[in-house]
Amino acid sequence: LDFRRAQIHLNMGEHGPARELGERSFVAAYRAGDERTAAQAASLVSQYFVIAEMNPPTAQHWDELATAALSRIQGDPTPQELFHAVVAGRRHMVLGELEEGEVELERAVTFGERLYGADHPALFEILLVLSNLQSRRYAFPESRATAERCYAVISTALGDDHPSTARALAGLGLAVHYDGYSEDALGYLGRALAIDEQLDGWNHVHVAVDLSYTALVLQESGYAVEAIARLERALPIFRASFGVDHPEVELVLGNLARAQHSAGMYREARASIEAAIAMHERTGNTDEDTADANFQTRAEIARFEAELR
Repeated sequence: LDFRRAQIHLNMGEHGPARELGERSFVAAYRAGDERTAAQAASLVSQYFVIAEMNPPTAQHWDELATAALSRIQGDPTPQELFHAVVAGRRHMVLGELEEGEVELERAVTFGERLYGADHPALFEILLVLSNLQSRRYAFPESRATAERCYAVISTALGDDHPSTARALAGLGLAVHYDGYSEDALGYLGRALAIDEQLDGWNHVHVAVDLSYTALVLQESGYAVEAIARLERALPIFRASFGVDHPEVELVLGNLARAQHSAGMYREARASIEAAIAMHERTGNTDEDTADANFQTRAEIARFEAELR
C-alpha cells in the first residue's frame, strides 16, 4: 500500500512524500522477503534522488539496493526491471554518462516491448527520455525518429488533447529543430503550449518547459527578442515549481543571458550569466554541459565588453 501511495505522489510531482513512502515500502518489503516490491521501491527512491535532489551518490546507493533485489528474481523481464532500467538511464544522464544512459534506456525499451508490445503507452516515458539523450549525444536523426515514435504511440493511445501528448509534441519539436527543421519545430511546440495552457493553466511547469523549448528554437533561429519574452515568462514558473537553485533554473538563466546578449541587452546578459554561474558554484549542480556553456558565454561577454572600452 505504501508503494502504491508513493507512486501516486510521484506521478503528481510530490517528490518528498513519494520518497518517504518509498523508503518505508522498501524496508517493509525487504523484511517480508518481497523482492519485487523492494526492487520497485528502491528504484523509486533512486529516481527521487536523481530528479528532485540531483544527488547521484545517494541515488547510486538506492540503485544498488534495487539491483540486489532484482538479482534474486528469476524468470522473464519484469516491470520492476523495466522501471529500474529507466531510473538507471536517467541517473547516467544526470552524470553526463550518455552512452551508458542510452544502453540502459534501450534495455528499458526492449523490456517494455516484451512486456506490453511495441505500441503500448507504457513506452511513452522511456522513448521521451531516450530521444532527449540522443539529442545530447548529437545523434539528431535518431533522436527525431525516437521522438516521432513516442508521439505516435501516445497520441494513438490517449488522443490529441492529452497532457502526455503535449509532452511528446514538445519533445518532437526540439528533436525536429536539432535535425534542421526549425519552422516545423515551432509548429509542434505551439501545439504543445496550447494544450498545456488549456489543461494545466498558464503557470504549470509543463507550460514553462514548452516556453523554454520554444525560446531555444527562436534564439538559434535568430529571433532573440522573441526568445527573451518566453524565457522571462518561464523562469518564475521553474523557480516556483523546483526551487530557486534547481539545475533547470540554471539552464534557463544561461539561455536568457545568451538571448539578451544577441539582442544587445549587454548589462542584462551579464547579470543573467553571473547568476547562473553563481548558482552552479553554490550548489555543485552536476550538469557540466550547462556549466561549460555558461562559462563560455561569460567569456564571450567579457571579450565583447573589452572591445567596447
